[in-house]
Amino acid sequence: MFSERNTIDHSKPVYGAIRQDSQAICKELEMWDRIVDRSN
Repeated sequence: MFSERNTIDHSKPVYGAIRQDSQAICKELEMWDRIVDRSN
């Protein structure tokens, strides 16, 4: 998808925003995992 040099660029604010989004998504997935565990 991305070329090697564009994958990680800490100087760009967009990269920080993407990392925050991915962390939020991970937290939501963990939350859903717990809900699924309870329903079983």
